[in-house]
Amino acid sequence: MLKGLKTIWRMIRFLLKLILYFLIALFLVVTVEYLISPVYIFPEPVAFSGRQLFNPYDGIDSNYWRKGNFQIQSEAWGRVTDGRKNTNEAIDSIYGLLGYDIIATSDYQKINRHGEGSDIYIPVYEHGYGIYKNHHVMIGADKVIWTDYPVFQTMHHKQHMVNILRPTCELVFIAHPKLRLGWASEDMTWLTNYDGIEVLNGYRVSIEHWDAALSAGKNVRILAD
Repeated sequence: MLKGLKTIWRMIRFLLKLILYFLIALFLVVTVEYLISPVYIFPEPVAFSGRQLFNPYDGIDSNYWRKGNFQIQSEAWGRVTDGRKNTNEAIDSIYGLLGYDIIATSDYQKINRHGEGSDIYIPVYEHGYGIYKNHHVMIGADKVIWTDYPVFQTMHHKQHMVNILRPTCELVFIAHPKLRLGWASEDMTWLTNYDGIEVLNGYRVSIEHWDAALSAGKNVRILAD
């Protein structure tokens, strides 16, 4: 009996050491990532000017307009993330009833391949796993990027992430900026190289972030979901 208990205790100690070594290694990797992150000199924002208003929809044939949603999660990663109750079939059914033509599921760190054979399939995922949810909606994604700054993000870290993500997709949108205050409205004044902001959703409305970007001369669009 005593010998069996000693064996169990040795196994527990071994497992605890493995966990400790893993945590130390993870801490070192994250620390180095922060230490070598680039520092940017942001260009001064230049407000829009001129005598004419720019209409991005001018001249577009509305017969080719499509109603699409690019920000909803399905059951993924063992149902531990948001969307754990949403099957792909249920998402298709509900959004189809609401008149959506394009239904793109943005699972966390995973490109959902449901409907891949369709002519209107668009690969999408939501990038990011940090504490403050500095996430991005990746539309037309080629692959999943696992690089992130998970503990905190200064404006330099945010710009670095956008620059890393930019070549791997068609469009980069800043996701739910007011959620956990992951993005300050002032960030939108300075950040570049992204396409738009998720302004309207069921959790937060981020009009001030879009206003800050437009006021700084950033020609960015919004997502509403």
